[in-house]
Amino acid sequence: MSALLRQQIAIVHKDRIFACLSLAITADRNIVGNCDPRSANPHFYTAFETPALAEAAFTENVAITRERGWTVVYNGPPLHG
Repeated sequence: MSALLRQQIAIVHKDRIFACLSLAITADRNIVGNCDPRSANPHFYTAFETPALAEAAFTENVAITRERGWTVVYNGPPLHG
């Protein structure tokens, strides 16, 4: 597995439900992930050809989530500790 070059997490909240969007950029993978506990398949990932496409998709997903009434609780690098 390649070392992470960039990682970002967006934690969102609506109606007592928390969900998470994630971005992971490595030397060989560019992935946007989603964790939605309301879904039958709550964890899914989409791979993109370039970091720029993955970053654009992550930003767009966060914007769409806001438009749908979710509150962004946190949007930044993963917190450790």
